[in-house]
Amino acid sequence: VLRRPGGITREQLLAHVRLAAQLQHALHQQQNQLRAALLRTYPAALQLFGYPKSYFALEFLAAYPTAEEAMSLSFEDFVSFCHQHGSRQRQRIAARYVQLHEESPVASPAAVQAHRLQVQVLATTLLAQLRLRNQVLRQLGKLFAQHPDSAIFASLPGAGALLAPSLLAKFGFSAEQIAEAN
Repeated sequence: VLRRPGGITREQLLAHVRLAAQLQHALHQQQNQLRAALLRTYPAALQLFGYPKSYFALEFLAAYPTAEEAMSLSFEDFVSFCHQHGSRQRQRIAARYVQLHEESPVASPAAVQAHRLQVQVLATTLLAQLRLRNQVLRQLGKLFAQHPDSAIFASLPGAGALLAPSLLAKFGFSAEQIAEAN
């Protein structure tokens, strides 16, 4: 096992990298499923939030999975929801509320009813997975920072929170460590 005294193992880093990548893949799949359901039943949500991947958008869709439910919110209730979920910019809140009530394509009531639960479950599941993925990325970042060569891999253009540790785990355990293992 390649390890510096008090350091991390390649296996630890690889395990965290793989877990983060698996969670990211699952997130993309479920985001695409949610987007498809919203296109069929609640296209205004996609205009309001774009690709449904932020905590705020997912919290909103979990609470208000249909256009009818969202449009039933009073402005005061919408402001309260926004404040509870970290959005405090009054102008942006007002603009979103107006956008929420703009004319948009209307899905058939049967389609809305058929997919309401799907939207709610996917939004709730995505919230949990997003939190888990971010927790794993934080742990991966801590492991990555412990390696003496982490700065080299972090400085690579385009190497972010997942790619830099991945490259380090796959290619970066130094010749000195290999010599120590022999």
